[in-house]
Amino acid sequence: MTDSVHSERGQHMVSHLNWIHSHSITNGDYLYTLALFIIEPDRWMNSFGYRKLKSSEQYALYREFKDLGEAMNIKDMKASAWILKNWWGV
Repeated sequence: MTDSVHSERGQHMVSHLNWIHSHSITNGDYLYTLALFIIEPDRWMNSFGYRKLKSSEQYALYREFKDLGEAMNIKDMKASAWILKNWWGV
């Protein structure tokens, strides 16, 4: 993958996201939204896709958005996709 959150362009994107979201958004709201971007694509593919996501694809979703969350300084990030899904209530 190019331009991850660790690249110069990615760091600019993270700074921009933090600036956009700099008004009274709670850490819980950030966690909820981050979980949405990790969990819902898998649920959608299971319901409507032509195939289920592979475990490597599920992990890639988790890893990329976890990296984004860490770069945005979101607190209480879940240590695994399984823990995140339990927290989410899936």
